[in-house]
Amino acid sequence: MFPVKAISVWAIFSHPKHYHAYDGHSDIFRERIAVEIAAIKKRLSDGFAGRTDIRIQFCYLDDLLALRRHHLIKPDVVLFLMESRNFEEGLYDPPFNEFELKAYLKIQRIPYTGCDALSLFSDYDKSLQYSLALSCGIKVPIQTFISDDTDLRSIVWKHYPAFIKPCLHGDSIGIRKTSVVYDRCQLITEIERQKELFPHEPIVIQEYLQGHEYTIGIMGNWNSDSCHTLPIIQIGFGQSEGAVSILTHDAKNDPNSSEYMQDYYHIAELEPGIEEQIRKGTLAIYKRLKCRGYARADWRLDNKGIPKFLEINALPDIMDDASSIIKMHKNQTGGTHIDFIFDIIKYGID
Repeated sequence: MFPVKAISVWAIFSHPKHYHAYDGHSDIFRERIAVEIAAIKKRLSDGFAGRTDIRIQFCYLDDLLALRRHHLIKPDVVLFLMESRNFEEGLYDPPFNEFELKAYLKIQRIPYTGCDALSLFSDYDKSLQYSLALSCGIKVPIQTFISDDTDLRSIVWKHYPAFIKPCLHGDSIGIRKTSVVYDRCQLITEIERQKELFPHEPIVIQEYLQGHEYTIGIMGNWNSDSCHTLPIIQIGFGQSEGAVSILTHDAKNDPNSSEYMQDYYHIAELEPGIEEQIRKGTLAIYKRLKCRGYARADWRLDNKGIPKFLEINALPDIMDDASSIIKMHKNQTGGTHIDFIFDIIKYGID
């Protein structure tokens, strides 16, 4: 329980009116987003209804941006539920990138949940994460990064199969089954497809790791004793139709797709040595990035069973109890989605 007084928590969302669909069906998407927002509002309202130590209210981005330091009414902490949807499902959410908003909150001296602006900015760039992981002595896949002006004829790559992905996007945006390539012809074709989708942005060419994929949550602030890992989840590719071996955008987001993976996440059973490597490596990169609150890291085994770091997500989905990090927290603590939200609020205030 928080001391002295009830803590005022503002849960922030982007207003549905800010979303625009590239294909011209903006109204349909806005209606769906409004329904999603209404659902999380009800869940949080019901979950915190019996507490006397916390007051939760909801606001849109515009309400928060209107605040200034001299305002008497402001939140004790902002619960960060807004997530940019650039390129996601054809949507565009223009007001702020997440790291820009967190920098704004810091200037306004308003605490918030989750990682700060610098950690989130680093999270956007896979090439930077790759360099930081190497500096921590963490094993990573063989990979290279090509810029938008790279002459494709000059690319020399010998490690097939290879995995091609955009360097600056998360949520598997732009990734589909053809992103795993087996020869130079397929490699060039896939690079051209992604360059057309993300013009003037770098692209990652990476050795395709053929072992199991795992994701692990971390909670706590990087510079405190509270920092700890959560149970590791294995992604069960073999159980889905077509034995999808990579997490495409459809696999993460489309329940109607044969690739959808949400129901095939389960707590991993790993050899102690492999589990220890993943936990230690995850904590090392979390602290190197100075993350706070919560994050999630992805790992995959190579064909020799060696775990290699893929990336850390400093703003994983926490909208409902189907989210992987919520499942990890529940497995470790026996708590609910609301208990997880309460924990990250405490980390934000700390």
